[in-house]
Formats: sequence, C-alpha cells, structure tokens
Amino acid sequence: MIKYEAIERKYSYNSNYLINIIDLLNKFYKNGIINLTKEDINDLLDKIDLFMNSIHSKEKKVIKERHETEEEAREYFGLDFIKEWNSLLTDLDQQQTIVSIHGTSTDICPKILENGLMYKSPELTATTCGQSMNYGDGPMNYNSFEKLLNWGHRNYKGLVILAIPYECYYKEGLWNHFRNTEHSEYSYEYKIDSDFIVGYIDVIKKKIILNPKYNRHHDYSGYIKDMSIFKEKKDMDNALFIKKVIEANESFKNYDYSYSFKDDKD
Repeated sequence: MIKYEAIERKYSYNSNYLINIIDLLNKFYKNGIINLTKEDINDLLDKIDLFMNSIHSKEKKVIKERHETEEEAREYFGLDFIKEWNSLLTDLDQQQTIVSIHGTSTDICPKILENGLMYKSPELTATTCGQSMNYGDGPMNYNSFEKLLNWGHRNYKGLVILAIPYECYYKEGLWNHFRNTEHSEYSYEYKIDSDFIVGYIDVIKKKIILNPKYNRHHDYSGYIKDMSIFKEKKDMDNALFIKKVIEANESFKNYDYSYSFKDDKD
C-alpha cells in the first residue's frame, strides 16, 4: 500500500438533535402513521431544521492509502523475483498443473509446507485463488503482481503456492480426509497434502521459498474429490483436458476453468 496526503471534508453536528428526530419518528410509528396531525409534522420539521442548522464542515489534511499500480508492484518485487516467479510458473505449467494460491501469515506458511493445507470442507475455490495458466503454450509471463502485493483476503503477505494436477479436475481426488471433527474440538478435517504444495511467497522479503516435499507424482489412493472444481469425465485425459480448456478460452473471454465441463454430457 502507498500512503499519500489528501484533503478531506469533515462534518460535525449536534447529536442530541438527531436523537430527538429518531425519538419522534419512533413515537409516530408506535401511535400509527395514519394518526399524524399537522402539528406532528410541524414538530418533526422544526427538529429537522435544528439538526440541519447544527451541521458544520471543515477541510482537514488526512493520510490515505491506495494499492500500487501493476508497474509499481513490479518495481517493488524487482526483476530477479519476476524472473524467478515466471520461471517457476512455466515449470508448473509444463508439469500439467494449475497453480492456486492460499493467502495467510508468513509464520504459518512453513507449517503448511510441512503438514499440508487444512480446511473444513474439500473445496479448493473456498480457500485458494486459481491462477491463469498457458496450458503448455510457451513461457509464462505473469501480469498480476499488484494482486500478489495486495492479496485480496486480509492483505496477507504469505502466499502458499499449490500445483493442482489436471487429473484432479476430471478423474482423481485431491483432499485427504485425515480426521472426523463431528465429536472433536478441531474444525478442519480435510487437507491437501504437502506433496501438492510447491512453496510460498514471502511478500515482505520478496522471496519464493520452495517446499522440498513437493512432488508432481501423487498417490491418489483414498483421496476425496474436490467439491468445487471436479467434474468426472471417464473418457478424459490430460491432453484432451488441455484441448477443451483452450477451446473454451477461445469461446469465452471470462472463462472459468472450474466449470468448463459442467454442460458436457458423458
């Protein structure tokens, strides 16, 4: 965020006059609006006039904040970070995965890398934000550094990077149902295991910390299919998935990959 000085008009008024108006309106409501007299209306107008005449304003210097522009965000992260991030995204794109980001505090990120990303339900889109990918069509050139710098959820500065395989959108499960919370003090019973977690971005330090536990090859045994992105397609494979996504992108400018096959019939 960038702080700047601005002039803002501040207003003050006699709050007792406002309370008198509210009290009178409540009285009218209790007695029935249909029973209002001319004297009642005049009384209300007099109280409104007193309130309006008590209002005063003056200009005051204040400090405001605004989000950085995309150009300013790129300058903040620097060329080395941008190059590293684009290279990582390109690698993950070539691995046939879709990157999704979970925002949190930087001190929690190492725990997620070690233990996985926990959530109360198996819904990827409820706890992460999917990123646009190239689906194998050349190197990635990320264009949303302002969003990384000013994360939409609580402006978090720890951004956990998940690589979601294509097959989790049409064939395989993604979530480990690692405990039952029905009679438990815990609220989280599902998690995405650490081998799906590439690492995290420390926005303050402008660093990408990689997770040694990440592995593109997963054992899907016993995993729960995601409730928000999964749509079973028995005849689908990754090559056809890419073809379908590219076709959809060409047809719809605001294409959302989470729902690309919901209108298809088996």
